[in-house]
Amino acid sequence: MQRVTVFAAALALCAGSTAYAQDYAPTEDAQDKDAKKLTIGDTAPPIDIAHWIKGKKIDEFETGKVYVVEFWATWCSPCRASMPHLSKLQEQYTDYDVTFIGVSDEDLQTVISFLFKEDKKDGVIQNERTRYTLTTDPDQSVKNDYFRAAGQRGIPTAFIIGKDTKVEWIGHPMEMDEPLEAVVKDTWDRDAFKIKFQDDRRAQEKLMKRQKQFAAAMGAEDWATAVELYWDSAGGLNQVAWTIVDDANVKNRDFDVALKAAQRATELSEQKDAAILDTLARVYYEKGDVKSALKWQRLAAQTLSDDDPLADDVREALKKYQQEVDSEI
Repeated sequence: MQRVTVFAAALALCAGSTAYAQDYAPTEDAQDKDAKKLTIGDTAPPIDIAHWIKGKKIDEFETGKVYVVEFWATWCSPCRASMPHLSKLQEQYTDYDVTFIGVSDEDLQTVISFLFKEDKKDGVIQNERTRYTLTTDPDQSVKNDYFRAAGQRGIPTAFIIGKDTKVEWIGHPMEMDEPLEAVVKDTWDRDAFKIKFQDDRRAQEKLMKRQKQFAAAMGAEDWATAVELYWDSAGGLNQVAWTIVDDANVKNRDFDVALKAAQRATELSEQKDAAILDTLARVYYEKGDVKSALKWQRLAAQTLSDDDPLADDVREALKKYQQEVDSEI
């Protein structure tokens, strides 16, 4: 049964409910004091774009106008999904001196091929869907000045540049509507958002550090440290317990730690997660307590729905535990 993949994917994104594609994981060097930094309220760096594919070239940001600089790529499905929305916003704000600029770091031919490729679903080419300025900057100079300097890790990511040419907002373009309207109407509280943005960034950096420590502990089979790091995460604890009992490559099968992790995960999930209950049952089984395994496996089977992808495996395990209990009578 696969129950660690979803948790691992969620950790990788760390982006709430909005879809990002992982684009950049900063190295230690990228975090040192000499690296470029960009945050809310800073003057927007000039954009030295190599290729302006669609739309008018922008030599510099003009006072009194609003710009949206958005980082994307042809391979990024969340980016492609955001493009119609960006086109709609560009049309909505054309008369308000708002210019949208999409920046890819791919080569020119890759982007042009993407724009003129026909969508098999409706026969429409991407060039017709994309009604705002598109560029490509293969040397990544603009990405370095914006995306990386602001500590961003996933695309698409948009930067709103206000009428005084300062950065007003950074985030996912699908969450940009309200901030953009406020910036255009001069009602945006930049100072308040700066505090939130910096708090969120610190929290994300702390989370990324903990994830790195967790991954190292799991790789070293240091189960106690892994459990300590994710003591308040049902998903993380379930991953630890299931890895101990099910991963064929594990050498240190510490079932006591697995039980501790599985019991805590069950408590945190209020005995309502079939996968976690199934893990707890499996741990009891591996420890030789088949009656307890049967008890929790029954609850797992009662908890899952018929269309749950774990349904067949949970019921198969239930049957196995029941047969072994019956054979002991």
